[in-house]
Amino acid sequence: MTLVDPLYVSEVFGALAAADVTVHHFFLKVPADVLERRLDARAVAPGCQEGDVDGVLKHVGVPL
Repeated sequence: MTLVDPLYVSEVFGALAAADVTVHHFFLKVPADVLERRLDARAVAPGCQEGDVDGVLKHVGVPL
């Protein structure tokens, strides 16, 4: 799962820590053009709004 909103990151990882769940972080580095192509091609669940690719890409390389 990719999390780019710092508040959502805090909420998710805070809840996991409170539940004493061990979390392992992995970072798979890909070139920006590959990431953009993958984001453009991803499926969106019915009823959900399409993701903002530019909004996601602005966080690339920014540590949360």
